[in-house]
Amino acid sequence: MRTTFAFIFVMLLSVFTINSALAATLRCTVEQVDGEKVILNCGKEAIKMEPGTKVKVKTASTTTAIEGC
Repeated sequence: MRTTFAFIFVMLLSVFTINSALAATLRCTVEQVDGEKVILNCGKEAIKMEPGTKVKVKTASTTTAIEGC
């Protein structure tokens, strides 16, 4: 009984975690910046988003490579 309950719990947890992670990932490019407004081009994936949806934008990081001897 405990094994069955644990298996069901793990499956439900993984389904909800994987679905939310996959649904929240889009790759977009910045098309235009006008003051405080930014226009993004997400291609065909833009259908998944609705106007007014809050998004988190990760800026491109610039790191320097460390060379060995």
